[in-house]
Amino acid sequence: EFTSALANKVTHIELTKPIIINSDITIDGRGVIVTQAASWNDDVIADQSIIKIDNSNVTLKNINFKNTFKGQLIDVISQQNNNNYKDFILDNITVTGHNNTAGPLITLRGKGQITNCHFENNTCAGKGILYFYKGNGGLILNGNKFIGNTVTTDQSNVATIHMEYRINCIITNNQIK
Repeated sequence: EFTSALANKVTHIELTKPIIINSDITIDGRGVIVTQAASWNDDVIADQSIIKIDNSNVTLKNINFKNTFKGQLIDVISQQNNNNYKDFILDNITVTGHNNTAGPLITLRGKGQITNCHFENNTCAGKGILYFYKGNGGLILNGNKFIGNTVTTDQSNVATIHMEYRINCIITNNQIK
C-alpha cells in the first residue's frame, strides 16, 4: 500500500499499521510527508517498529516523517552471510516530532549509510536517536543534522548517536546540537 501510494504521487501518507520490508527495494518518496494514524496509538505496542527491515537491501530517500509516535521509526536487521551484509541506505530523510518512549528512533544491526538526513525535535528512549548495534558491517554518516533531540532513559552510555561497535565507521560533516 505504501509503495502504491508513492507510485500515485500523493503528497501525504498516513500509516495505519507497521511496514515490514523483507525483500530488496528502493523507495523514493519524492518529498512525501508520512504520519501515523491517531488510532495506531491504541493498536500497536510501544516497542514495535513503524518500519522493520529484515535482511534486505533497502534504500529510503526523499521522505519526510512527521509527528510519528509509539515505537521505533526504523528497525534494521542485516545478518552477515559469507562476510557480506545487506545494504541499508537513508538519503535525504527528514524526521521531526517523533515521540517514542520505548527505544531509539533507529536501530541498525549490520551495515548502513545515512546521508543528508535531518533529525529534529524527536524524543526517544533506549541508547540514543541512532543506535548502531552489532554493526561490524560498517556505518557511514555524512552530512546529517541532529538538532533539538532528547533521549529519555535510565540506561547508561546514552548518546545522540550510540555506536555499540565502531568497526568500519566513517563519520564526516555531521551537525549535532
